Amino acid sequence: MTTTLPYDEDEDIEYITDPELIDEKFGNAVDLVIDGGIGGTEGSTVVNCTNGEPEIVRQGKGWLDEG
Repeated sequence: MTTTLPYDEDEDIEYITDPELIDEKFGNAVDLVIDGGIGGTEGSTVVNCTNGEPEIVRQGKGWLDEG
């Protein structure tokens, strides 16, 4: 599971990678923060699954096994 967080370049990068700091900053705005450890900043792969056949919208971290 992943999400995109708003990031201001003047902020410390930890506010979008450290679950405790994410909860500190956004905990009142969301229902749940899952602590899966420190995250990265590489973009994720986005797959559109709404039209029958999966379609890669953005290739990022991760890979698609078509086998």
